Amino acid sequence: MYRKKELEWTIALLIIVILAIVGYSFYFASSIFHVEIILIVLAILSVFVLPDMLLTWLLIFSVVLATLFLVAGVVYIPANQRFLLLITFPVVLRIAKQVNIHRRTYLSIVKDHTEQVREMYQHHLQAIQEGREESFQALLVHWAHNDYFQQIYPKEFRWMLVRIYVTLKKCMQGTGAVYYLSNGNFLILSSGEGQSLVELFQHSMLAKLLLLRFKTSKSVQEVQYKSGYLLIDSENCEKFLNFDDFVKNLDRQLETDIIVEY
Repeated sequence: MYRKKELEWTIALLIIVILAIVGYSFYFASSIFHVEIILIVLAILSVFVLPDMLLTWLLIFSVVLATLFLVAGVVYIPANQRFLLLITFPVVLRIAKQVNIHRRTYLSIVKDHTEQVREMYQHHLQAIQEGREESFQALLVHWAHNDYFQQIYPKEFRWMLVRIYVTLKKCMQGTGAVYYLSNGNFLILSSGEGQSLVELFQHSMLAKLLLLRFKTSKSVQEVQYKSGYLLIDSENCEKFLNFDDFVKNLDRQLETDIIVEY
């Protein structure tokens, strides 16, 4: 639900910014009105044509070039119009890019389950405190360098998330729940009385994940993974009462986990 709200807020922000630019240029800078319309259209079209990484470079170059031409050079237009020309393309491009990112996330088959897993974590934690459970396990599986693939191949990136998610679900065979936490992180929660998630990951799960390939129309690339593990019981549950502290601990383990080349 909160992902939908993020999308709605960024769309609303984009509309407000565009209306403000168009309104100001129409009433106070009519000589550049049509130029502003062209810059807005180009910025929005760029988001749907170029990959995220190229959009980032385009954003940087647009600011640099606009600054050189409108500030460093000799331009015989009023300062307010010069400033409007300077900010229109990069501002609209930045917000439109964010709208597109939220749109892809919202429409993705594998959605962010952070709020759902937060509730499930608190449920397990309460069960331990009340003596209804002895312990539970948490395994964080991270797709290394996923941000690179997301920026260059966003469509293929989303399908790769689906394949990883399905593989993890099959490996668990109903003995644990798999959640996606964004940024290439998959969290598995399972009873502490079952098979060790560390052993399952090292002896079975990782081998199946390494069989997956990131495929595009031009290339096939191997995918690498990192992992973090925690066993929560009555002895350490007080240390991880906060879900964010729990996730931070798993994230720190990812930083020290060495990617092995296969």
